[in-house]
Amino acid sequence: MHTGELLGLDVPDVDIEAGTLGVERQCLQSWTIGPPKTAGSPFRAAVVTLAGSGLHTGELLGLDVPDVDIEAGTLGVERRRLQSWTIGPPKTAESRRTVPAGVVVTDALLVPLAARPARERLFAMEEGEPLDSRARGP
Repeated sequence: MHTGELLGLDVPDVDIEAGTLGVERQCLQSWTIGPPKTAGSPFRAAVVTLAGSGLHTGELLGLDVPDVDIEAGTLGVERRRLQSWTIGPPKTAESRRTVPAGVVVTDALLVPLAARPARERLFAMEEGEPLDSRARGP
């Protein structure tokens, strides 16, 4: 299966099974819940956001719904998921920032934004905890 098939993109020359590592593969390896199979998948939105914004995985997992400004096309980095699986502050004062996100990223974020109440984590388990590689999906 190609990366493009998983993400719903036309990228036939990148093969996950062949061991090609990129942002998408690293993201999929760290979350064992399952690969993004549809355009409406929160995993697809996460991969697109990582690739299109330059956020670190911990910063992505620390995003709350109010951190996303669709109209301005920006993401506010105010917190991150720590190695202890809890949410904490960014590493440094400079890490707290506003990151530009293009149309592809903001379009991908519409699905998880619609699925979450205004104060919840953008990318979270059903219980509201940050996505966790220890979790197992169906």
